Amino acid sequence: MAGKTISAYTDIETANRVAYIARIEQRKPSQIAGMALKLFVELPPEARAALWQIEAFGSPADMEAVMQEIARTLLHAQYRVAHRQVTEQMKVENLAQLETEDDILSAARQAVERYSLAAQPTSRNLKAWEEKKAFIQQRIEQSSTPNPTCEDRTWNREDLYDRKVLRGY
Repeated sequence: MAGKTISAYTDIETANRVAYIARIEQRKPSQIAGMALKLFVELPPEARAALWQIEAFGSPADMEAVMQEIARTLLHAQYRVAHRQVTEQMKVENLAQLETEDDILSAARQAVERYSLAAQPTSRNLKAWEEKKAFIQQRIEQSSTPNPTCEDRTWNREDLYDRKVLRGY
């Protein structure tokens, strides 16, 4: 697809996050910026105005809440698309062969795996994976305290997932 280069100014933190996401997702920074720009310009004017106002007058917690809602909405949309595609790919004539619950679960798992594989990037950046593995190993070695028990932690799984989605790691 033919495109056009657009120059934009952003703070160093955002630029660093774009570079990090690009490396982890094996994309070019321009692809990350282009997707972000495409999403923003597709928003209705009222939504863009609301985002500008929240950024200008809201607290960081307000912006984080907005990002969590956007992330949840996107994940729900991804689920609906996957569900629709899996449903369309299921062959009705093969349903008679599914006699047990295990057969049905196996067929569903295979359909989801086919969808997941189709959505994966085709190339792998081994250097990025090696960097990630080295970082994880370093963190393991630095850890001098045992893992906290469930009673000791102050977060729950949804908090951790939301933070992961919003921060991109």
